[in-house]
Amino acid sequence: MHEVTEWWLRQDGDAHVVVLGDLNTFEFTNDLTDILPAAKGKQILFNLVEECHGDNIYSFIFEGNSQVPDHIFAAEDLVEDAGFDFVPVNVDFARLFSDTVGSDYEPIIASIEFDDDGDGDGDGDGDGDDDD
Repeated sequence: MHEVTEWWLRQDGDAHVVVLGDLNTFEFTNDLTDILPAAKGKQILFNLVEECHGDNIYSFIFEGNSQVPDHIFAAEDLVEDAGFDFVPVNVDFARLFSDTVGSDYEPIIASIEFDDDGDGDGDGDGDGDDDD
């Protein structure tokens, strides 16, 4: 994934790159700390999971262990204003009437601002102020 991202950024220096999904590994494994974000030394992808702090950092519970196999990586230009959180709607709630549940994962959500006109204000009109 690092090589694909690096290629896209070489083709278009203004490309906005986000890699997300159930990557089936944890945030502390070398797959996610070394290989994916910085395969060739320069880190170009940043894990938004690292922006979360507190005790409720998980998207999956397996045999009583809270885990984070789901991730959202973003290129450096998107990280500064990005927001990220876990949405506890599944695994924390008792199954009162049935063992059926919508998912055994919690959703993860990110808010990412794309500034396509390059003026830094994110409103898309190219004038550098927040007014449309």
